[in-house]
Amino acid sequence: MISNRLSPTLKIRSFGAMRLENNEEISGFSAYEIIITPHKKLAIHIGAMTTPTTELRPNPTTWQSQVETNAQAKIIGGRTGIKLRYNLNSKSAISYGVFNHSGVLAHHVKFKYDKVSVAGYIESDFFFTAVEYQSKKINATITYLYNKELSASLFYNFSNQYSLLLDSEYNFLTERVIKTNIGLRKYYASKKLPIRGFFVLSYDPVFDKILQGGFMIHI
Repeated sequence: MISNRLSPTLKIRSFGAMRLENNEEISGFSAYEIIITPHKKLAIHIGAMTTPTTELRPNPTTWQSQVETNAQAKIIGGRTGIKLRYNLNSKSAISYGVFNHSGVLAHHVKFKYDKVSVAGYIESDFFFTAVEYQSKKINATITYLYNKELSASLFYNFSNQYSLLLDSEYNFLTERVIKTNIGLRKYYASKKLPIRGFFVLSYDPVFDKILQGGFMIHI
């Protein structure tokens, strides 16, 4: 990530990410934006960046973005456009933006109050909505794509080391649940090296009914 403040009211920011996988082409994305702050409560963003709706996904510069839940992954990525953010007070803010969705203009809105964020967009004849709740114990995400699908995920943090994950999706076209997942995570962080991550056990009680294990390392 590169950020440079040109004046008290003007800043430019850019960052990129790249993904390498076996037997797959290299993929990635880049973002760049001009940020204008004519007032301490108002910010205007212009460029290729996160939409107000995208902001409900984990920050791509953090390790959480590498292990998104199914519900989080349903939220749209960054697009080219313009957005305005106004801080109503220390706990609440509202954002609005117009973005290019593959040649179609979409209107995005986000409202945040304390631990709750609600965002969504209207594109042509359908709309998408996402709701997020974040607290020390709970991190929940619900997404709804008009007349197609409803997804939800929930992290319940027993402590700094353990959390329970519930993840599911309902499809309105087939009128059935098409994804379920129950997971238990054990987090760790090295005291000597800049390494963190988690071990996980997951189980799908509806479809494959197989207990699986895995781990994640972030440097």
